[in-house]
Amino acid sequence: MGLKPSRGLIPGATGFDYLAGLVVPGPLATSVGDAALLLDALRGSGTTHRATAPGNPPESFLDALGAGVRPLRIGVTTRHPWEDFADTPLDRSAAKAHSRVATLLADLGHTVVDLEWTPKPGYSAAFVTIWKSSAVGLDLNASQRELLEPLTRYLVEEGERVSAKELAAALKELSACEEHTIRSFSEVDVVLTPGLATAPPVIGFYDSEDPERNFLQQVQVTPYSSFVNVSGLPALALPVMLNPEGLPVGIQMIGRPGGDATLLQLGAQLEDALDVHLECDATGFLVAVHAEGSCSIQGEWLSFPKRIVCGDPRPTGVLGKRRWAGNIDQEVRLGCDVVRGLIRGC
Repeated sequence: MGLKPSRGLIPGATGFDYLAGLVVPGPLATSVGDAALLLDALRGSGTTHRATAPGNPPESFLDALGAGVRPLRIGVTTRHPWEDFADTPLDRSAAKAHSRVATLLADLGHTVVDLEWTPKPGYSAAFVTIWKSSAVGLDLNASQRELLEPLTRYLVEEGERVSAKELAAALKELSACEEHTIRSFSEVDVVLTPGLATAPPVIGFYDSEDPERNFLQQVQVTPYSSFVNVSGLPALALPVMLNPEGLPVGIQMIGRPGGDATLLQLGAQLEDALDVHLECDATGFLVAVHAEGSCSIQGEWLSFPKRIVCGDPRPTGVLGKRRWAGNIDQEVRLGCDVVRGLIRGC
C-alpha cells in the first residue's frame, strides 16, 4: 500500500518547488501501520514555512492510529478528468473491488454516498503541457539525450516547444482544476475511487517505441492518480482483493487538505476488516482461509489451495494476500503458524 501526503506536509520536499506542485514523496509499505511510521520519519520535526501548509497534523501519525476513526461521510465515484482524452473502461475486478469496499465501509458505520461531481474541462490538455514542460528541467547534454527512452526524449523535445504563454495558461488552468476538485469534494470527508482502471499491466504492455501511445496507455491504466497530485490532496492506495489471475486489485481513498491522519485511520480500519483467519486441522495443516465480515467470499476475495501438504517441494498457488510459486525449502513446515506469518507479513 502507499500514501501520497498532502502538499506541504513533508518539510524537506513540500512539492511547492516542482512545476504545478505535482510531486511529493510518500511511504510505500506492507501495512498501514508501517506507512504511518515511515510518514513520521519523513515528516520529522521540521516546520514548513508556507501559507498553504497543512494545519495541525498530529505529533505522530503512528500514534494517531490508536485513536481509531470516527464515523465519516464517504463519497463514491468512478469519474476522473481524463474522460475527454481517452477511453478508460473500468476493469471488472477493479469495479468489483470498488463496489465491495463501498459496501464494507457502510457496514463499518460510515455514511457512504454517491459523489455527484463533474471534472473540470481543460484538465487533460493543461496537464499534458505541464508534463512536457517539466521534462525540460532535465540537465542533459546531447549524448545523454540519445540514451533516453523514446517517451522521455519525446517529452523533453515537446517541452522545449512550449511557449511561456502556453505554460502560463496551463498553470492557471491546473490551479483552477485544483480549486474545482477540492470544492467538489468538500461535502465529504473521504472520496473512494478505483485504484487502477485496468488489471495490473503485464511486462511489455507499454509501447516502447511510440511515445504518444505510451502516454495514452499510462492514462488508461491510471486515470485516477494525476488529478490528486494536481489538487495537492492526500491519497491512500490499498490492495483489497485478488483478481482471477491472482494479482492484487486496489482502491484509492482521497482525503481533505491535510487529512492524512484520517486516511491512515480509515485505511487501518479497512485493513483489519479485510484480514484473514485460518482454519487448521488437528495436525496443524491448513484446510481453509476465511475473510471477515462482508468480505468472506472465498475464491473471489481470496484464492487459495484447499490443502497444503507440509514438506511439498513445489507448492504453487495463491494464499490469502500472498502469491508464491516454485521451490520452497523442504525444512519449512507450512503449518498454520507459518502461513499466518506469511499472510500478515504481506
